[in-house]
Amino acid sequence: MLANLAWSVSQLIITDNPLLESISASSIRSLQQFSSLNLANSSWSFALLGFHSALALNAIRRVARLALQQFDGQSLSNTAWAFALSACFHVPLLEAIAASSRRRRTEYESQDCANLSWSVSTLPFVDEPFCHALASSSLPNLQEASVQDISNTPWALSRLPLPNCPCIVAFSSAALRSLSQFRPQNLANTAWSISQLEIENRPLCDSTASAALTCCLEFSGQNIANTSWAFAAQSLRHRPLRDAIASASMRRVNDATFVDPQFLANTPWAFAGFSYTDRPLTTSISAASIRTWAQTSGI
Repeated sequence: MLANLAWSVSQLIITDNPLLESISASSIRSLQQFSSLNLANSSWSFALLGFHSALALNAIRRVARLALQQFDGQSLSNTAWAFALSACFHVPLLEAIAASSRRRRTEYESQDCANLSWSVSTLPFVDEPFCHALASSSLPNLQEASVQDISNTPWALSRLPLPNCPCIVAFSSAALRSLSQFRPQNLANTAWSISQLEIENRPLCDSTASAALTCCLEFSGQNIANTSWAFAAQSLRHRPLRDAIASASMRRVNDATFVDPQFLANTPWAFAGFSYTDRPLTTSISAASIRTWAQTSGI
């Protein structure tokens, strides 16, 4: 009942701390009676709502680690995702999840592979056999993969020790077929992955640039930074996209409330790589950098 309540609250996006604390406290007392699905759903729900209770996470971790052999593929991926999103790094739990995941890799659906890949890539944890198992498990369900999975899985794999991973070719083809459905975050992730993995696929690069061009003004600061950095790092010259990114960047930095250190570091680097000089833009980025530094330094 408590796990279902936590799940319902997360689906309704109810961020009521007293309610969450009450659910958390009651859950800790009852965890030994939780099923594997309830354990996974509770950690997933708390993480989704940004409720990072150390007491609850530690209690779930202890019980889940002993019960992992009963977890199915989705419960394993949801648990890994929840602890990664909560920045809860616990090597024994991750090692146990990796071992159980390798045994159950044939059960995974595309979202399970995407969640596991993302989780492992965001934590300082490396298990090469597990990484290779994730990469191979992601291929059978690629035809049913969502746009989010097609863009997120290569992004995550690019952060793992998988040189010359054969599944990247398959994901590149899937991305090329799905680009018309990609949203700004998907496009930025794809551009970044192409660069990180050194994918030599000119049609995918050109199509990603053209797709990004149509929605560049919707890009967040991080989307702009990642996309411009990716194309500059590969020395890919796409003047229309470069000009659109410059225009979108100007809109961002002229907003007095805009604070994004990654954007302010990566975007000028990218334009320098393009050998592109835009005096008003560089002046605005300089002013925004000074403003950001003053705000973050408390001056």
